Amino acid sequence: AEMPVERIGPSTLAAQLVSAPEGLWLVDVRGEGVAAKDRIPGAIALPGGAKADDFLAQQAPGRTLVLYGQKELTAIPDGARKFGGKVAVLQGGYEGFQAAYLLKPATPTEATPVLVAEYRLKNALYQRFTGVRSAPESVKVDIKTSAGAAAAPKKGGGC
Repeated sequence: AEMPVERIGPSTLAAQLVSAPEGLWLVDVRGEGVAAKDRIPGAIALPGGAKADDFLAQQAPGRTLVLYGQKELTAIPDGARKFGGKVAVLQGGYEGFQAAYLLKPATPTEATPVLVAEYRLKNALYQRFTGVRSAPESVKVDIKTSAGAAAAPKKGGGC
């Protein structure tokens, strides 16, 4: 029987890495050479060769095993099938997570409250995962009111 493998999105993974990293085994399956250079903070590089399957199978099953490659994984390593707990793959892989949280977010072009809040969250996570402390760019929020309805009634007046 094929074990069910969940898919976890970059935002869900980021939230779990910040709030409850002890609930995850985050494993980079791209190989130790690549993983040593660029990896998601907190990830373990999967050892090469036959050791890989033993490594995955021996992790304590109380955590969720989250696997990622450069892009989204289409197949999981055999050792992950022997893992006793829940297994998930990262949607979009390293590239998806990197685009979301390991590259400096662009300042929103339109300063709506929603876009500004999204930018601030992404920037905070970017700083958390990269260790880069950048001065927060001042993003001015323009609250547009519907003209007329919010205008104060005129005092006095008339002939």
